[in-house]
Amino acid sequence: MSRMAARAPVIIIGMHRSGTSLAARALHRAGLFTGRRVEGNHEAIFFQRINRWLFRLSGAAWDHPLPVQALAAEGAAREAALRQIERLVRAPRVAAYTGWGRWLRYRTPARFPFPWGWKDPRNTFTLPIWAALFPGARVVHVVRNGVDVAASLARRGVAELATLGEKFSWRDFAADRQLPDTELSVPCLELGQGFRLWEAYCTEAVAQLARLPEERTLTVAYEALLDDPAARLRELCEFAGLAPGDHRLAELAAELDTSRRHAWERDEALRGFHDEVRASETMKRFGY
Repeated sequence: MSRMAARAPVIIIGMHRSGTSLAARALHRAGLFTGRRVEGNHEAIFFQRINRWLFRLSGAAWDHPLPVQALAAEGAAREAALRQIERLVRAPRVAAYTGWGRWLRYRTPARFPFPWGWKDPRNTFTLPIWAALFPGARVVHVVRNGVDVAASLARRGVAELATLGEKFSWRDFAADRQLPDTELSVPCLELGQGFRLWEAYCTEAVAQLARLPEERTLTVAYEALLDDPAARLRELCEFAGLAPGDHRLAELAAELDTSRRHAWERDEALRGFHDEVRASETMKRFGY
């Protein structure tokens, strides 16, 4: 099987609600091509669908990711998945990511003469597959305090519950058609479950980055990005092969909403939860 070894992508990984969207949008505005069609969390729909397919093949879900590890491990299943993905990345369907103009010119993003990549928290678990397809890929891991992640997951879950009825279609149900996707995770309505999911994603990210050359990995803390936007954005851009210039970096830094950094400190219940989990090995690993 051939491997796409021209211009390797920048792949953004990290737990959901950890700031991966913020990093992806900033890199996009600095010049990184992140897809012609992206959804609300700045995830390229083309690569997002492939990751979802890999999760379904494994019997996994974004809030139950560990089964993907078996598929991502070297073996016949991974090779079969790789063959299918390589066909997709070379086929006209990749125009959903490249746009038709770029597809007609380059046929595959691996031939782009400019930096490109995509963000999807699921990349954290499917990274072995992407790294095999794109040797030389550079990986950005965005990490955030697990207390704030768990709280954000719970808030999103409550919001999803409020609109669940609006998304449910009895007509589709009766016709045996697929019902709309939802990001609702009932377990993650509870802080402890969300925190344990954060630990699983962080543990996987650390393990995956350890398998790559150090110069091709970068871990960025959400809090550090908001505490010193200019310095951290410069670091991100240099890692991604971008050179937006000082003026543009200053503009991008000014656009970041810094109000959510260390959010747990302003909530009494979250401060109590932080006291309960601060001894976690994952919290200590990242200095939380």
